Amino acid sequence: MRACLALAGLLGALGSLEGLPAQTEFDRLFAKAEAIDKASAAVRQRAYLTAFDAFSRLQLDSAEYRRALPRGAVSALHGGRFADAAELLELDWRRAGPSAVLLTRRLRALAGAGQARAAVQLARQHEKVHAGGVRAWIGDLTTLAGRLADADQLLLQGNTSEGLWMFETLAQVHPGESTLCANLALTNRRLGRLDRAAAGYRAALNLSPSAAWLWTDYGLLLKGQGQAEAAAKAFISGLSKESRPGLSPAGTNLGVLSVRTGDSRGRDPVADVTAVLRARPKARMAQRVLLDLLARKGR
Repeated sequence: MRACLALAGLLGALGSLEGLPAQTEFDRLFAKAEAIDKASAAVRQRAYLTAFDAFSRLQLDSAEYRRALPRGAVSALHGGRFADAAELLELDWRRAGPSAVLLTRRLRALAGAGQARAAVQLARQHEKVHAGGVRAWIGDLTTLAGRLADADQLLLQGNTSEGLWMFETLAQVHPGESTLCANLALTNRRLGRLDRAAAGYRAALNLSPSAAWLWTDYGLLLKGQGQAEAAAKAFISGLSKESRPGLSPAGTNLGVLSVRTGDSRGRDPVADVTAVLRARPKARMAQRVLLDLLARKGR
């Protein structure tokens, strides 16, 4: 009996020792990845991926695996293995408890894995307690284009609440960015929240009064509300802000108003639309509007 126990103890010890080389290799590779300059993004990602492969060779549920889990999750995240990272970070979250840092990592992993809706739901669930973790994720300028694409996709998929939350939060986190104010305004316009859309465009124009495209977008909102005169003023403001005549669609939209109302508002709409076509010869809307304007003049 004692011999059996001794043999079992020896086998257990050997099993523990067997995990040590893999643990040591992971420790070495993770430290190497951490030491790489962030500017070397591709090299750094490959190093983390190599470290994650070493972590994956650790025996599941072993002491070594549990000890290495937080770093294994980071390796997966920075190595671009987002689905694996999301799973490991959730395990670490349950084991270690919620924190702002872990929340940021979980959100990045979920978004990277294409699970934007799950990321938003998690963010909204914990934003009161861990607001810093949410801001660190959604406020990261290096991934801003991805967050905007996620928000737009959520709206297109019918996940209105989640998409609107993203656009609202992006505008709040970056209050000086007129483009984000305009994105939120456009979202509200698409959702039929026209008063909020108008307020959003005015806020964006206060930040960037020289942006011709903003005046054009604001004019389109006003035109859609039947405010032809206010829309025309916005389009004319847009024309005055163009760095080169015809670069914005303001002239085209002003031409549309002229066709519909018969009022040129003291301008030459043919010249305005012609300028658009000189700058952008393939602008089909401008081509159609010019034909309508010329037909009205009998040319």
